[in-house]
Amino acid sequence: MQSILATKNIKRTWIKQKFVRARIATFQKKKHGQTIGEFKLKKIEQETLLDAAKAHADLILSQKKLNINLMNIDLLERQVETDQNRLEKGEINLTD
Repeated sequence: MQSILATKNIKRTWIKQKFVRARIATFQKKKHGQTIGEFKLKKIEQETLLDAAKAHADLILSQKKLNINLMNIDLLERQVETDQNRLEKGEINLTD
C-alpha cells in the first residue's frame, strides 16, 4: 500500500514539476518577446533620431548654399553695374 502511495506521490510531483516547467518556459518566452519588442522600439527611436538629424543637417547645408548663391548674384550684379559704368565712360567697349 505504501508503495502505491509513493508511486502516486511521485506521479503527482512529476506532473507538478512538468506544469511548473511549462509555466516557467511560457514566462521566459513572454519575457524574451518583451525584450525583442523593446529592442525593436529602440531601433525605431534611433532611426527616427537619425532621420531628424539628417534633415536638420540638410536644412543647414541648403541654407548655406542659398546664402552663397545670393552673394554670387549680388557680386555679379555689381560687376554688371561696374561694366556698364565703364562702358558709359568709354573705358571699355562691347567687344571687351
